[in-house]
Amino acid sequence: MPLFTIGVSVIVISTLLLLLGAIQKRLILTKLTYCYRHSDIDEYRKLMSSRLLRFLFPKFNFLFLQLNGEIKAQNSEKVESIFDEMDCLKMSPEQRTAMYSVVLKYFIDYNEVCRAEKILEHIEHLNDIDLS
Repeated sequence: MPLFTIGVSVIVISTLLLLLGAIQKRLILTKLTYCYRHSDIDEYRKLMSSRLLRFLFPKFNFLFLQLNGEIKAQNSEKVESIFDEMDCLKMSPEQRTAMYSVVLKYFIDYNEVCRAEKILEHIEHLNDIDLS
């Protein structure tokens, strides 16, 4: 088998795998969005537990999707544990701001003052770092 044919085969297979991954990602996002909008938390959690989802999405995005599901389920303990896990990740200032604002809004909306104050301390610490 000539080298040219092998090279073309590898490129075609790689392209097909990339397309398949993109289609799978879009399909899963559509299902997650449907479950989220219709408050089907059990199905949302079932989709979130799939290994494919962990493979298709970067860790921050996966955890952010998980965080939104737990916020919808009003599960404060899980929201806090996901927040703690996300807070240890390396992320851009925009990602960190989005995470803090979502979690802070959740704790304020549900009158969880102690947890909201904890998030505010994180934000103040972040602001101190930015000012340095």
